[in-house]
Amino acid sequence: MHPKLEHLLRQRHLLRDFVGRDLQAKYVGSTGGIAWAVIHPLLLLLVYTFVFSVILQVRFGTQGSVTAFALYLYCGLLPWHAFSDSAARSTSCLVAHRGLIKNVRFPAKVLPATVVLTDVVSEGIGLGFLIAAAWFFGHAPTWPILLLPVLVGVQVMFTLGIALALATVNVYFRDVEQFVRVGLMVWMFLTPIFYPQERIPERLRFLLDWNPMARLVGMYRAVLLEGRPFALRDLALYAGTAFISLALGYALFTRNHRNFADML
Repeated sequence: MHPKLEHLLRQRHLLRDFVGRDLQAKYVGSTGGIAWAVIHPLLLLLVYTFVFSVILQVRFGTQGSVTAFALYLYCGLLPWHAFSDSAARSTSCLVAHRGLIKNVRFPAKVLPATVVLTDVVSEGIGLGFLIAAAWFFGHAPTWPILLLPVLVGVQVMFTLGIALALATVNVYFRDVEQFVRVGLMVWMFLTPIFYPQERIPERLRFLLDWNPMARLVGMYRAVLLEGRPFALRDLALYAGTAFISLALGYALFTRNHRNFADML
């Protein structure tokens, strides 16, 4: 077997092992176990639904019930939390595993990739719960749900690019982790997760074109709750952003990975 191909296959098995260990570290040992992948977003859902739907009376389109609001909210929270958790955790993943990084034979890119894939697995569990809940409340799945793997795949590309970049920069500037957490909070409220995009003033809606997570949340809601395929333009624009993110993140990581052992 060609040495490069063998190296890639070895990294694949190593990545699988690390994802398994990361999932165990997140869930095994706690009373709820892997059920926390559903429990955690559900707890947030209850709080946000009460604040935005009951107190602030926010509604999505013609869907006036609290149940409909909760479904739309949960559908937005799942991809957002998978992205934001990956971005936050990957920022410090190299620093946290400095012992492995100092081993010159260890492929450092496995660490941010592990974080991203672990959070995607958690998101998948939540999506299964969302599909079941939506079906129970009258949103039976239709054929556009078959497009969901496409969304998840492009989401992984976008998130991995961000994760590689943040992990690299944090090696040189350790304050990046603090800025990332604040930035993610601001980004979350600038994304129409808790409110429909129609509530954004007309003069500010151009910001949605510069917010890839707004486009992703809209496509998730289209295929899961509205029973329609997303617009090809939305997918093309998000996929283009994801490709640029992955290309830039990978380039930044590979250009600097030889310095990681010295900087850590």
